[in-house]
Amino acid sequence: MLRHSLWSSLPQRRALSSLSITAKTKEFDYVVVGGGSAGCVLANRLSADSSNSVLLLETGPSDRGLTDSIRLAMPGMLPVNFVDDRYNWDYMTEPQKHLNGRRLSWPRGRVLGGSSSINAMIYSRGHALDYEDWQAAGAYGWGYADCLPYFRKAQTHALGANDYRGDDGPLQVTRRTQPDQPLFQAFIDAAVQAGYPFTDDVNGYQQEGVGWLDLTIHKGERSSASAAYLTQSVLDRENLTVLTGSFVNKIVFEGKKAVGVEVEPHQVSPKEAPTQIRAMKEVILSSGAINSPQLLMLSGVGDAQHLKEVGVPVVHHLPAVGQNMEDHLGAYLHVTCKKPITLYHSTPHFPHKMAWIGIQWFASRSGPGISSHIEAGGFFRSAPGKRRPDVKWQFVPGATDEHRQVLRDGHAMMLHCATLRATSRGFIKLRSADPRESPIIQPNYLDTESDRVDLRNSVRLTREVLAQEAFEEFRGDAISPAESVQSDAEIDAWIRQHAATDYHPSSTNRMGNENDANTVVDPQARVHGLEGLRIVDASIMPNNVSGNLNAPTIMVAEKTADLILGIAALPKADNRAEVLKKWATAIATNAEDLAVIGSMECGKPLDGVKWEVEFIVGVIEYFSHEIVRSSGFLVSPSQPSQKIIITKEPVGVCGIMTPWNFPYAILGLNLAPPLAAGCTLVIKPASETPLSMLALARLAEDVGFPPGLINVVAASRDKSDEIARMLTSSKDVRKISFVGSTKVGKSLMRQSAATVKRVSLRLSGNAPFIVFNDANMEQALNGLMETKFSNSGQVCIASNRIFVHSSIYDEFTTKLVERVKLLKMGSPLEHGVQLGPLIDTSAVKKVSELVDDAVQHGAKALSGGKTSKLGKNFYEATVLTNVDEFMRVWQEEIFGPVVPLFTFSSEEEVVRKANDTPMGLAGYFYTRDVARMFRVASELECGMVGVNSSMVKHVGVPYGGVKESGIGREGSPEGLEEYLETKMVCIGGLN
Repeated sequence: MLRHSLWSSLPQRRALSSLSITAKTKEFDYVVVGGGSAGCVLANRLSADSSNSVLLLETGPSDRGLTDSIRLAMPGMLPVNFVDDRYNWDYMTEPQKHLNGRRLSWPRGRVLGGSSSINAMIYSRGHALDYEDWQAAGAYGWGYADCLPYFRKAQTHALGANDYRGDDGPLQVTRRTQPDQPLFQAFIDAAVQAGYPFTDDVNGYQQEGVGWLDLTIHKGERSSASAAYLTQSVLDRENLTVLTGSFVNKIVFEGKKAVGVEVEPHQVSPKEAPTQIRAMKEVILSSGAINSPQLLMLSGVGDAQHLKEVGVPVVHHLPAVGQNMEDHLGAYLHVTCKKPITLYHSTPHFPHKMAWIGIQWFASRSGPGISSHIEAGGFFRSAPGKRRPDVKWQFVPGATDEHRQVLRDGHAMMLHCATLRATSRGFIKLRSADPRESPIIQPNYLDTESDRVDLRNSVRLTREVLAQEAFEEFRGDAISPAESVQSDAEIDAWIRQHAATDYHPSSTNRMGNENDANTVVDPQARVHGLEGLRIVDASIMPNNVSGNLNAPTIMVAEKTADLILGIAALPKADNRAEVLKKWATAIATNAEDLAVIGSMECGKPLDGVKWEVEFIVGVIEYFSHEIVRSSGFLVSPSQPSQKIIITKEPVGVCGIMTPWNFPYAILGLNLAPPLAAGCTLVIKPASETPLSMLALARLAEDVGFPPGLINVVAASRDKSDEIARMLTSSKDVRKISFVGSTKVGKSLMRQSAATVKRVSLRLSGNAPFIVFNDANMEQALNGLMETKFSNSGQVCIASNRIFVHSSIYDEFTTKLVERVKLLKMGSPLEHGVQLGPLIDTSAVKKVSELVDDAVQHGAKALSGGKTSKLGKNFYEATVLTNVDEFMRVWQEEIFGPVVPLFTFSSEEEVVRKANDTPMGLAGYFYTRDVARMFRVASELECGMVGVNSSMVKHVGVPYGGVKESGIGREGSPEGLEEYLETKMVCIGGLN
């Protein structure tokens, strides 16, 4: 029974042909050179059209033989397969100047499936900005929004589909094959303790952080590109031929057109002459970042001077071939483990246990053999100011050297860190004209000072994670680097001796504009200046990605296959509505951290800032839907040959200036509408609260907002006027949006007049709060407490002048003072605090002056009236009585926790007094008289009126003022229209 079970569990894969081509089969439409990740994809996709004949050539062996299929399919065989020269080109670099002259091993897959058949099975796409950089470098159509649909198309994720994952692609992806290994969770917990966020998907909206890695493993077997794309049904296609053991010597050209390849068996016999195979449509190189440029140069395509030096006839001078090489360099930090729970028992030290692991896998695809044991990791920034994560972590519950071979006798664990955005550049060159001789591989590791600093910083940060409490019960002594290695010089010396490649060479045939001398192929992957020749592999990446290469290489092949076949590209994933929704999700996910940042910056109690974060999420989601409903329309023309179209176009670049008192709510109302409209933003946050805006911008970047869409200019207060003048005078800025004081708003209007910019202004308020004699007193008291003391009164719509009918004045005042004295003042982060500090000492000074002025002119402070013992920025909640219209508290916006009480006798009197101000932002009144509700609401000269209610907190209503309180509206469809221009298009000459 066991024997039958073992036999039935063998991978069922057909052995492929070695090189043997008859005269009838020497022509194919497409000849794909290289059966690695990209080649397998192309063989599948191109042959899906039965009218195309496709030949896939692979130098190495098939992965379908009995022994090969078992070895390669078992994830736990990674350390063995990785260095087995049957499956590996086993390249070596040139001596590295900054690595003590060491020559590093560069294993590359030489087997069907290429490096995807021997790699660590980590599925990592990199950062969204990597692809935006591709597009910026001239690879038009290769931005993140263009590439994401192809990542999804290629993938079936065990967790199901979402905006980032696919569920019907060939490549199988899963997570956590070893859930019982506690060291993985300890690593994640330690990184969080060190201050790094947890991310539930490093390939989703937030790459930065730590979490569980995606793995190309399915039901206990490696999901290589070969296993995924060259299934039995694909191999059975009559129009697809896959030849292993076939060595391509060169590309055959007729003039400047590639017409085929010269190929011979990898194990060549002296009696066998090379065979020429013709490509009727295209030759496609998919041999990787080393072999593709090597084959181009062997075929006469490259730098003419270099080709002449090695004796290769020049077909086409293309100096960028083999240049601009990038790779990731990293190092393993090892510590002993105090508990016997590592991979040590899975090593050759314990052959009986290794045998049992094999039996488990063979019989039931279970146990340690179903994992590469690199299941947790993360991405982080090596220093503040980095545009995106530039270092990755991979945790291993065992100790190996850079070749993943067993390093030591005993239980240990290691954390690998590798820099992802190196500035050093290397090259590939020929040693000779002999195709069988390995090329010169010169990565020039650590050739720049910034690369050396970044890797040193990464080692220090990695040590910090290993030192966290989460590792306390497991962590033993440091092995490498030793605890004594502490100074910069000592760490640098350790790096020079131990750093090694992370196996991600790329960019040796860069994609870009044909006029760019540093590129080899155009955005359709066609080689510049030649016909019939494309390159589809990691060598064409304009720059390396911030992750592993297998997933991006497969994506490149998927996308290029559509280009080759003339199939329309998959719909872009970046429509504004979808990206805005992802931003809202990212903000909601990070709500706690954002709230703390906002509270600490502006002094608002934490609960109030939490509400703001909820509000901005709602604002962004609202406008993500509203933009879909905003559209143009047709006008009936006067002539039948005409069509008249009215369109809505984005205003253009907008200069946004925001206040400090609502770190998120006002930002939401000022960012979401212009972004939904399609505008580019230059944002000047208040000098007191820049971090809140920078945090939002960071999340926008993480979810894939294009670079340059949101531009934050953070500066000190003394630079604010200068920045404002730059925005208002710039011809590129078409609209100014400002929330703040009327004085500054008027200045911005004057400055904007020179270029006739559109302006949206929400300015100072002097809100009346009226309590009629028929009001529900408890309701009115509740409303006053909310509108006056929210954010300690530092709100433009705060009630500023409180009018109470003379018949209820005394009772209302007594109850109000009782409530005010119960307000809890303290640290904004303390639970239950209702009054935090004012923003700064100048704010305290102004409030003190207003109260002192009132008292000097006859007012009486029934509570407060002075600064608090809690600190210089705390001012006590104050109730003033005997106040009149000649005092400054009547005439000026208070912006503090002060309640000036006035009396009135009639409706006519109080409406007149309420309107006796140049401001007109908000107003409130309380009454039970329905007729009065509508009458007074109409008579109050305010842009917003609350009747028996504090202000509505809903994104679907327009916020804004009249008179000197502003122009324009925020929120609602009107808020979106502020950022749209109406254009008329008349089309004539139609039938």
